[in-house]
Amino acid sequence: MPSAAQPGPGYLLNFSAASSAGAKAHEVFLRLSNNFSLLQAKNIAFQETLLKAGGTAPAARAVPAPPAAPPLPARSEAQRQAAVFMTREQCLEFAVGSIARVLGPMFASADTYPTRVRLP
Repeated sequence: MPSAAQPGPGYLLNFSAASSAGAKAHEVFLRLSNNFSLLQAKNIAFQETLLKAGGTAPAARAVPAPPAAPPLPARSEAQRQAAVFMTREQCLEFAVGSIARVLGPMFASADTYPTRVRLP
């Protein structure tokens, strides 16, 4: 039972104090956020005034383009097919079946996981 000197249990007083501090902090945040929004609006209005007065927007600085990569040498169809890592059937097996059947027994443990993420 609370005494006449204490209006309630200590945990309620602590909770009330914490809630009050949180509300005050949120009030400060809202005031700062509002001030920031007002300053941004004034800044944009000032920039519009400058542009209407005959100014121009600053030109973007030209960033030099990176050097172009040399073109890849032309490959024959046989070379392109030889460079393919998996066939369509292997891709489907990897996607919905057994990883070990595609990548080998070293990867068999991956098939035991209940959920596997397959990214494209």
